[in-house]
Amino acid sequence: MQLLHRRVFVLETSKYYTRGMIIRLRGKKATLLKTFSKTYLDQRYFGEKQMAAVRQTIETLKPDIEDHIVFNYPYQETIFSTVEMPRLQDEQLRNAVKFKISEDFHIAPSKLIIDITDSRRFIATASGSNRIPVFATKKEFLDSEISHLVGIAKSPEPDVVLPDQLKFLELLDEGCFSHEFVGEPQISFMICQDIEYSALFTFLGPKVIDISEIPISLSDVIDDCESAGISPIKVLNAVVEGSEIGSLEYTESLQEIFDSYYERYVFEAEKVIRSTINKLEIENALTRIESIVVGSINSRLTVDLAYHLEQESIMRGVKVVRMPVKKDLPLGYEKIKTAFGLAYRGVRDLGKYKFIPNEKSKA
Repeated sequence: MQLLHRRVFVLETSKYYTRGMIIRLRGKKATLLKTFSKTYLDQRYFGEKQMAAVRQTIETLKPDIEDHIVFNYPYQETIFSTVEMPRLQDEQLRNAVKFKISEDFHIAPSKLIIDITDSRRFIATASGSNRIPVFATKKEFLDSEISHLVGIAKSPEPDVVLPDQLKFLELLDEGCFSHEFVGEPQISFMICQDIEYSALFTFLGPKVIDISEIPISLSDVIDDCESAGISPIKVLNAVVEGSEIGSLEYTESLQEIFDSYYERYVFEAEKVIRSTINKLEIENALTRIESIVVGSINSRLTVDLAYHLEQESIMRGVKVVRMPVKKDLPLGYEKIKTAFGLAYRGVRDLGKYKFIPNEKSKA
């Protein structure tokens, strides 16, 4: 039994990679004990390669039934919406929100699972109601995920299932959007680039008011390389590890593919930003944009994406900032950086802890 300490087990999995980590909590310190990471190319979610990697993660890290278990949840299966509601008691509010999401997305309430964000993130309206950020998913897919990961891969049951895009918010330094302002709150955007998706977070002051998808991601690079006869698994490994393009073969062809990708990325990102501004109907929105914060799965890709957004003068030269991460994020784990977003969520459930350097940890 864990009498003097607790542990967190993190499992981050997708069609392209699976990562895991065990974290020990003792005193007010969080120590990374062991990690595991594997890349592969699978055709579908819960495919054979993905499930084999999850089983290998479980066998290697050996999570305990008493560990606090955190899974990621695929972005594509997550619904994000902001609903306007009168002030209600918690249970009444949850029921009202579920029926509103059911109506908007044509899904029976019995088939929906919803999660309302903390009331501190509610946005008060002039009429006295609240605009409430909500996450939802179909119960059928959530049951399928737990069935695959627990029943087939033999993982302990999860305590937390976190929508994948929220790992970027967990990694974000808390002070990034919390500065004081005079007058109307400023608008900021945060672009997060993963392998399977790219998400755009919209902030009004320190509060998230929208999450949208940018319809281009690093999987497009991998597909383009495969079409050009370039080994997709080599490119995937280099992308995940944050390697320079020059470290691979086919440098000239790869440079052309990446240049085309980033040119398309800037175009698609600006389209989604402008569409979001129109949808939110914020007065004088274009003059209130403070910055575009950029994050990706590692520092190398963050630098590259920020550079191209600046070079193309996205939104006519709005300031581009690389996403600042939490100050206690351990160094030396670029290959599994986003798994720490899930780790921060799990650690926070158990109390206030800070990660400390641990030279014996294995990446």
